[in-house]
Amino acid sequence: MSEHGADPSDTTALILKALGSLAKRYDEIDLDADSRELPLSPDSDVDYTNDRFGRLEALSLDELNALQELLIQMQRCFLPSLQQQITELLQSLDVADLERSPKPKVLDPLEIISRLGYTVENISAFLNAIGPIAVNLFQKPEEYDHAYGGLKKYRCCHLIEEINELIRNHVWILVRHLRRFIKLRSKHHGSSSRQETEETTSKLKILIGGIAKSTDASINDVIEYIKKSDLGILQDEWRRYANDLDATLTVLSRRADLTELYEQELDSSDEDQSDGASSSTDGDNQDTNDPSNPEKGVTKISNDDREIRLDANFTGDHEAGQSEATLSTDSTPTGKPSFTIGTELSSADFTSIGDKTGSLSCETGNLLNHLFYIWDCDNEMDEREPKEVKEQCDRMCMHFDSCMKTMCSYMISPTLQVEPLISGNHFEAWSTILREQFSLADAQFRKALHDFETDIKM
Repeated sequence: MSEHGADPSDTTALILKALGSLAKRYDEIDLDADSRELPLSPDSDVDYTNDRFGRLEALSLDELNALQELLIQMQRCFLPSLQQQITELLQSLDVADLERSPKPKVLDPLEIISRLGYTVENISAFLNAIGPIAVNLFQKPEEYDHAYGGLKKYRCCHLIEEINELIRNHVWILVRHLRRFIKLRSKHHGSSSRQETEETTSKLKILIGGIAKSTDASINDVIEYIKKSDLGILQDEWRRYANDLDATLTVLSRRADLTELYEQELDSSDEDQSDGASSSTDGDNQDTNDPSNPEKGVTKISNDDREIRLDANFTGDHEAGQSEATLSTDSTPTGKPSFTIGTELSSADFTSIGDKTGSLSCETGNLLNHLFYIWDCDNEMDEREPKEVKEQCDRMCMHFDSCMKTMCSYMISPTLQVEPLISGNHFEAWSTILREQFSLADAQFRKALHDFETDIKM
């Protein structure tokens, strides 16, 4: 851990100082700085605004190309280096399990911290370089960044937020616990509570190991985001929507299935009892058919039965909406996607698509939650409930139509040449099929809703 002949206590002090100074190497960008109030006692050396990123002119082609090169370095060099240097630092401080390392070797922690600081500086410099895209008060890059590739405004904002979170909530926390670990270990020798110190450092090792793993995973997430296309990012968002709705629908469907099973068992039990009562007297039969006793001799449709039919038919609506998450993954006979989203979406276009699909998902979720409410109300339901559900269905259909119209504006063929066997507008065919599925599911759901409404009035 130290050079030959060096005082261990001096080396420890240098390591602690070097770790403590790492935070000065990162200049965090606050995307919301211009909307925040200044602190009561502002530091004259701190810029609390994003004025430094303001510029009247758009990026030149040369500037954009230079930033694209930096983005590639972020993906292939800076972020992987950050991972490697953190691993090496843990090994040099005897925090990592060296026996499990491929090639354990003695490392100089001061040298590693120096390289780590340089890497953090490079990452910070990149984020400041893309600042004029993310927070420019004098320009609206989101309206003209079609050709910015991985540097479109929405992507720059996301990168700044994610890397800020990575550095602040992972790297700096890791460094803080490393400093604590080093201080505890330096007091280990000659300590009267040696055993207690060893137990504490062992627990710290486990904690640091867990933080290191989460840090590594977060770095991988940022690298993967840089690699993703606009379509890939949208699909991830749609899958999250679908998964959230799936979880809610699964719970609702499970409750419906259990209730249906319970109803079937009750029906079976009632049939057995009716067979045993077939020798009843004529007077009993007359009493059973007495109009003054409506609960006898009448098969009642329970609220659970109605809700089961609603749940089953709503599943069709949801599955049709889920198809957006697999957009462009349908293959042609050649094994290639039949259509995709163009690469030259602007950030404004991207946001528009996200807003439309998000609204559809939100309205679908609201409808699911309303079904939950109807279920839990049981006998307290009234005639207003079907009307409200119908209105939510109308809004969901409106959002679906809006989504389809928006998607039609951005879909293109993945290749310039369309093969004869698969000629035609494949997106039009896909959207037509999806519309038919959605319309069929919607019609079935509305039929069940009508029956539900009729049953309530009985």
